Amino acid sequence: MQSKRFPDGEFVTENGGYSKHLIARADGGADVAWMLRAPTGGSNFLIGKPNPDGSPYHWVRENEDGTITVEPNPQDAPPERRNSNSILAPAHPKTGQRWHGYIHDGVWREC
Repeated sequence: MQSKRFPDGEFVTENGGYSKHLIARADGGADVAWMLRAPTGGSNFLIGKPNPDGSPYHWVRENEDGTITVEPNPQDAPPERRNSNSILAPAHPKTGQRWHGYIHDGVWREC
């Protein structure tokens, strides 16, 4: 499924959509996180913010055309963040369906 990018900071309202957000840190800085909604629908969720408090831990590459890529063992990731990097969306509240996979150049690919 081809994704749709929403404007930065905007809530994602369509399945397969994503948007870029800045999340404030206690030290006054900010981390980038990506709000996603799986192609199967359900709740929005964040990925990309490395945080020891349990926040999602994915390496997300923003491509020149504005699409994103979340792939296994990304070579541009720091060594400590090279992992399966797969996305596991929360279960859909009505159907219980989960989506699991990757995004390559803005295209969702299920595992």
